[in-house]
Amino acid sequence: MVSVLLKGIGVRPEVKIEPLDRLLNFGNVLLGEISEKTFTVENVSSFPVSFTLQNLVGGIQNKSK
Repeated sequence: MVSVLLKGIGVRPEVKIEPLDRLLNFGNVLLGEISEKTFTVENVSSFPVSFTLQNLVGGIQNKSK
């Protein structure tokens, strides 16, 4: 049997998201209108990273129409 002392530095998945504050403000958009925004998710890790997108905030229905 051979014993070996191993040392290393742990790594973790890391992504870069732009805009940096991670917020996309669409302002006021009425039903039937289209508004588009662009964002970037970049893998800055040395290994593959999987991710999913989630909508955390729902829209507010415009009751005046």
